[in-house]
Amino acid sequence: MPGIICLTRGRPFNHSTIATTIELARETGEKIHYLYVINLDFLTDSSSYKTNQISQEIK
Repeated sequence: MPGIICLTRGRPFNHSTIATTIELARETGEKIHYLYVINLDFLTDSSSYKTNQISQEIK
């Protein structure tokens, strides 16, 4: 899977990272692969058994 991996969390401060990645891809002709990262710690605050089970499986 050749290309450029761009890590993003969907926050406004990621715009410069995304813009730089796009510029680099244009210069090199490489494809961009976006990796969206989320924090799943909020799942442990839930009282739902299924949510807690999913959280533990992901970790």
